[in-house]
Amino acid sequence: MRYLFWVMSMLVATLLAGCGSSDGVTTDGTIVRQFGVSEGELYDPVHKPNGILVGKGSGVVSLMLEPVGGPAAPLVGDTAGLGVDEVWFEATESGTVDLQLTDESLAVASRMEVSSAAGVLRLFVDKDHRQGKVELAPGRYVFRIYAAPLSTDIANVVLWFGGSSALLNSENLRRVIETRNCSGCDLRGANLSGVDLRSANLNEADLRGAILTRANPGGFSLDATAIFRVYLSGSDLAGADLSATNLNGAKLSGAVLTGAGRSGAILRSTNLNGADMSGLYLPRADLSAANLSKVNLSGAYLAGADLSSANLSLANLTGANLIAANLSASNLTGTILTGASFDGALWLDGHTCALNSTGVCR
Repeated sequence: MRYLFWVMSMLVATLLAGCGSSDGVTTDGTIVRQFGVSEGELYDPVHKPNGILVGKGSGVVSLMLEPVGGPAAPLVGDTAGLGVDEVWFEATESGTVDLQLTDESLAVASRMEVSSAAGVLRLFVDKDHRQGKVELAPGRYVFRIYAAPLSTDIANVVLWFGGSSALLNSENLRRVIETRNCSGCDLRGANLSGVDLRSANLNEADLRGAILTRANPGGFSLDATAIFRVYLSGSDLAGADLSATNLNGAKLSGAVLTGAGRSGAILRSTNLNGADMSGLYLPRADLSAANLSKVNLSGAYLAGADLSSANLSLANLTGANLIAANLSASNLTGTILTGASFDGALWLDGHTCALNSTGVCR
């Protein structure tokens, strides 16, 4: 009961903070959105001057930090090239940034830094200087993170700027927390990171841009002066656990399901019939025995995912990345496989797909 009260208090407080925020369109027309933002949407003064310039109250920014030698990030876009990602942000009032690298997070990143718009380095952490804090005056800054030199896989990096979507209906939020039954609910942009959604009924719910990763108590929090917080390891932010949840017909495009570092989402035995999961980043996700019939997974990143015994009949996998995925005993009847990558995947009959298996397992 105490934990439930804590979750309700935190989520309702976050809701109210988001509704009262002045964030929106800045003076030069760049947009600050209060829900999950991916790399391809972010502001860059040279390459994307009309992109989203985030700041306090902008919710989650999800980065895919590639190894120095690749592979490249999936279709949601990339910033700064292989081995490094960057996020431009605006401090509308004085605030602090506190960065830390632990033993666990050093397996993901070798360095993090904050510089001014003029390129003046204000803060950095690395293996020799693991923690640092800086106070920033109002203005624009850029956060950069560099991949660990021995990393060979894409890792998820989450920046939490606080706030929540003003679209969120507080009554729907209470229904999810108290009953886990919210069929058809509008939960766009909802911060559900502390809610147990296993076996919940979210039939035809609108979860676009929602935060479904599992934050430990005290995770997804900011102190009064902090501008953002960085999550690198799954111990603080694990992948969403939606096992046996009813997501029939749900809209999940843009939802954040992957935890920090390399923590995959758990969706085994979940009913996702007819759901929209286009473009989702779901590496190493457990989708075993899930009902994915008629699901739109076009452009989704499912490298290393477990889809064994899943029902993918009539699903749309156009352009999806299924490299090294497990598709043994799955049902692909009528599934659209155009442009999907199956290199190294375990196929229906148990054999491993050869290189250049695009659209078909060779």
